[in-house]
Amino acid sequence: MKTIAIIGVGALGTQTASLLSKENVALLLIDKDKVERRNLGRQILFTKKDLGEFKATQAQKRLHNKNITALPMFLTDKTIHQLKCDLILDCTDNLETRFLINQYSLTKNIPWIFASLNEKEASLFTIIPQKTACFSCLYSGKGNQAPCTSLDPNYAKFIAKFQVKEALSILRKEYTKELRYFHGKKETRFIVKRNPNCSICSKPKKELKPLLITRSCIKGVFEVYSLDRELDFTKLKFKIIRTSPFVIEVNKKEVIVTKHKLLIKETTREEALAIGEKVYESAR
Repeated sequence: MKTIAIIGVGALGTQTASLLSKENVALLLIDKDKVERRNLGRQILFTKKDLGEFKATQAQKRLHNKNITALPMFLTDKTIHQLKCDLILDCTDNLETRFLINQYSLTKNIPWIFASLNEKEASLFTIIPQKTACFSCLYSGKGNQAPCTSLDPNYAKFIAKFQVKEALSILRKEYTKELRYFHGKKETRFIVKRNPNCSICSKPKKELKPLLITRSCIKGVFEVYSLDRELDFTKLKFKIIRTSPFVIEVNKKEVIVTKHKLLIKETTREEALAIGEKVYESAR
């Protein structure tokens, strides 16, 4: 039996999980949030009795399916390795989580479906490692996406049906190659080409760098850290500017180094990631 991980058990995730619970697949439901009063009405699996309880756990109970596992956790560099699955479905409203999913999927060769929606618009895009553009090709990472608090559950169900249909197609080794954009219920498709210079997916799988996560902490400053290992200061091959805090010079930029992460002042996520890759490669 194939396993599908659903990241986010909110307006879209509850609809997607409900539909997939009727199929011959196992599900992983990942969400650390607890049910709040504002969730009722637009997240179909919850009632007042669920207030204060974990969404993933309550959704599992409501769906009455022995092939569903609830993982009430935040998806981070420490927890993402628990995604032992054949396909990942994005039902989040968080860009950082999507970049994390993207990098993990490429490293582990797991396909995933990016899904984004608000009151009147939605997008779906299937990402197959080394065959399609990846999320970093599609989205540069500038800016932040605010969560939508007034989603119509009927519109979420409309998009969930497309996501579920695509998920089942992927398990049959078929997939939609275009980005699908919905304005209301009107669908338009766009061709998305792989970026030959993408620092995430441009190299063959055997040459992919160790999985690095980038996260914008303040405007113009990015954290870059590894899912797999700590930094060994003794192996760094860059000019040391000072030692408290530990700062090195990379590409004429000052980079703050700790055992667990780098702090890099750059304009874009891609530029920060490129510097991060150099530092982690030198510390091998």
